Amino acid sequence: MKLFKGFLALVILAAAVGGFVWLKQTRPTPPQSSLPSKSWPVAVVTAMPGEYVPVREVFADVVLLGSGWQLQAPFAAWVRAVPVKPGDQVQVGTSLVKLDATDAVVARVNAEAQVAQLEAKIALTRQQLKARQKLARQKLAGELDVETFRQQLKELQVQLKQARAQLKQVQRDTAEPVLKADADVRITEVKVAAGQRVNVGQTLVMGYRPEDVRYQVVLPESVWRQVETHLHELALTDGVHQYAFDRAAEQVSPLGKTLWFRADNTARLGDLRKLTLKLPPLTDVVALPYSALYGEDHVYLVQDGILHRQPVQWRGEIRRDGKTWALLEGVPDGAQVMITHLPNAIDGLRVKVSAANG
Repeated sequence: MKLFKGFLALVILAAAVGGFVWLKQTRPTPPQSSLPSKSWPVAVVTAMPGEYVPVREVFADVVLLGSGWQLQAPFAAWVRAVPVKPGDQVQVGTSLVKLDATDAVVARVNAEAQVAQLEAKIALTRQQLKARQKLARQKLAGELDVETFRQQLKELQVQLKQARAQLKQVQRDTAEPVLKADADVRITEVKVAAGQRVNVGQTLVMGYRPEDVRYQVVLPESVWRQVETHLHELALTDGVHQYAFDRAAEQVSPLGKTLWFRADNTARLGDLRKLTLKLPPLTDVVALPYSALYGEDHVYLVQDGILHRQPVQWRGEIRRDGKTWALLEGVPDGAQVMITHLPNAIDGLRVKVSAANG
């Protein structure tokens, strides 16, 4: 009886397995999916190599060439008035400091007295020299005495020459006690006030000539190497005015090469301005939005709905419609370049052109 039950179990199991196999083999075949593979919609532009003037946004320091300008007291005097203040832009001939005229008269009198005193000494020394020469001929004085007076006369004549030059200087300086600007100047500091006593040579007013002001820009060494043979083509612009290249530093610092550009009267010493540097023109380059550039060294061309990686070299930037575009070398003329930035862009990816620009 036990044997019969075991045999029956095997028959049932075999029947179940056979039925499963039969059902699997006789089931209808499912229809094949007719959905196409996914294509990513992208925009493209047609590459047209040409000549462009690349630009670079830079920060320019407003600096001064040289030590600036200053007004010094030509003679010791009391200050009567100072009609200027820091920040004033004055023209040549503008009154800056008024000194007391009385002190001017005293300065002239002192200089004239110095000349007169030396003239008297020279006259006396000449008489003494003649007397010693007469005694020497009579063998009553030595040649050394004669030479001593002759040397004194030479020294006095040199002093008289200097005193006369000083008198002319004093006469010129004190002819007008009102000290005026000898150039167009922007005043930066007034160091005296009315009622103060000043000495000869004391600095009264400080400033700078606008023509001595420059925009100072530091270029990375890599950019400097591209432009060093075309410096006359460099210029700064604020969108309205253009500022010509002036000169470059002799050495390259760790930060790069320092360049100076001419500035206009709107530049204020010590300011920092954001300007655009216009670089020498480039030829055979393509202008593309930065969305077309991948990894700074390649773009993707679209051919028959397939992406193809294209190596390029970045050469600079331009401004177009208020946006910054890259100037790239190595893009074939007439190629369709994808400008939609796809994070999953790879060689061979299928895409669909949804917009094209010439």
